[in-house]
Amino acid sequence: MAKEVKTVRAAALSVGIFMMTGAAGAAPVFHGPTPYLSFPDSPFSGGSFSYFHPDNFESGALSVPGVTINLGTLVLAPSAQTNSIDGGSLYSGGDLSFFRFTFDAATLGGLLPTDAGIVWTDIGNTSGTQGVGLVFEGFDPLGVSLGSTGPFALGDGSTFGATAENHFFGVTNATGISAIETGVTGSIDWGVDHLQYGVSNVAAIPEPGTYLRAITGLATLPFIRRRRLGPVPFK
Repeated sequence: MAKEVKTVRAAALSVGIFMMTGAAGAAPVFHGPTPYLSFPDSPFSGGSFSYFHPDNFESGALSVPGVTINLGTLVLAPSAQTNSIDGGSLYSGGDLSFFRFTFDAATLGGLLPTDAGIVWTDIGNTSGTQGVGLVFEGFDPLGVSLGSTGPFALGDGSTFGATAENHFFGVTNATGISAIETGVTGSIDWGVDHLQYGVSNVAAIPEPGTYLRAITGLATLPFIRRRRLGPVPFK
């Protein structure tokens, strides 16, 4: 019996360590920049998610749950000079050099997104340079940077709506994403569209209580067996 208990306890410990370190050890994956004309161009298109929230800003405001954005942004209505995927877009308001989208796990059912991204649609000429560099960054559940990509020179210098500069940027992190941030150097006249984020059914990490229940369940197997078979004599 002692040997059996030791074996099961060792198995439980191994499972716990594998579940926790296997997830935590997965490196974040950055996506883009890749050309983007519609959602099928997203790396998240066709994925399996326990929740997934896209926002195309066509409502005139940020309208998806569990995310806030830094102050100063404007939603532009469709016009000849609005660079957008569907008509409207999120604009820097002539005041911001970066957008930061912050996710709230409590509002999202206790799970931060494992996948998040945004489409860069426009860059103005306030810097006097065509193709101002763009940087994309993601942050883990503790607010620590997961790394960044860029800078990239993607602007086409046009003041009219066009699709050549529309590019997707995103990140996947199995342990969760607390925020994404994208910014440009030398310009406060630029825009983004098609914010999207969700929890992948493949990458989602169970709550700590799930690990504990799994380990506890394995550790109690010998005692369940003892109750079923009767007392086991000492050896």
